[in-house]
Amino acid sequence: MRICVIAAGDRAGFPTGGTSSFLSALLPELVKRHSVAFLGLDGLSSLSTSQTGDKSSHHTLRRVMRSIRLASVAQLVRWNTQLRRWKPDVLYVHSPELAAGTRVIFPSLPTVLHLHGTENPLRFSRFTWARQCHRAYGGIYRFAIHGASLILCSSSEEDRDLLCRSYRVDSPRVRFSPMMYDSSHFYPMPEPEENLKAQRFPRRFITASRLSSVKRLHLAIRAFSALYPKHRDTELWIAGDGENRHDLENLASESPGAGAIRFLGDLDRRAVASMMRGAIALLLPSISEGFPLGALESLACGTPVICSPVGYLGSLVRHGRNGFHVDAESIESTVTAMESSLSCYPLLSPACLESARLYSPTIVAPVIMAALEEACRS
Repeated sequence: MRICVIAAGDRAGFPTGGTSSFLSALLPELVKRHSVAFLGLDGLSSLSTSQTGDKSSHHTLRRVMRSIRLASVAQLVRWNTQLRRWKPDVLYVHSPELAAGTRVIFPSLPTVLHLHGTENPLRFSRFTWARQCHRAYGGIYRFAIHGASLILCSSSEEDRDLLCRSYRVDSPRVRFSPMMYDSSHFYPMPEPEENLKAQRFPRRFITASRLSSVKRLHLAIRAFSALYPKHRDTELWIAGDGENRHDLENLASESPGAGAIRFLGDLDRRAVASMMRGAIALLLPSISEGFPLGALESLACGTPVICSPVGYLGSLVRHGRNGFHVDAESIESTVTAMESSLSCYPLLSPACLESARLYSPTIVAPVIMAALEEACRS
């Protein structure tokens, strides 16, 4: 089977955020059995030979879409002739606007649309004009959903059911498919468990996400500021970038623990994994989430997650077992969770690792491959 993967990327030409990590975990499994290509900045980048080819089927993920969101469709139009010549059996698309584009340009090709969240992405945009256009994007969303052969939803079972009701889609066409983590990067510290208690000081809390209002990272900074006077051996490391960075840096500069708050900017996955290993906890007090891959990657490193129980986080993180639930509006509940994490470190690590194993590539990838094969046969 010949699979063409199409995903929006950032301005440097790489898939962004959780989609990048997800595809990096999935692609090695796909190319073991199928021919896979990316529709990319320079046309089609083949990630494997044919199924019976004698060349290695493992290749480095190449550059993908240069533009973001709606602008990504321009790349789809630009390279549609090359894609037709490659003759894919199925398109595996990772955003509604690209799925809408494929429905127009390749109406006869089966398409699997993978939604990594069902929330309208323009609702929380930093641009006022974009927030005002979120209803128009809803029309694109509907057009894409009704044109897809199958839909994979990775946010939650509840979101899957809501999607079926809201857009009147037959439930057999929509499958819940959880996220997966890249086990080649995200794994626990190699030291024996009994040595983890003697962690190097200072002890660190971490965040790893886009610095946007929906992530509520100002709450994490304020909670750390309240915690720091009692625990001066702690630090807060903030990985990522975004439109709220300047405001968050100003807030951190006013904290009593200002010298212990570090903004690291965008990090590659290897650096994020290294940061997660041995951290006290990942802070994720978001007001809206689907299935945030950062939380899963943290658990795979043996690091508990302190989060608001929104989206799939309510199921993934079990309060007091592999993390703690907090109120996204309450500094006090976040401080309490951080103190609990300090007192019980590293006792939650085994439960973190146990919960992450359910989302390894060997378990999740077959679900996705089965959907692609079904769409190809339909």
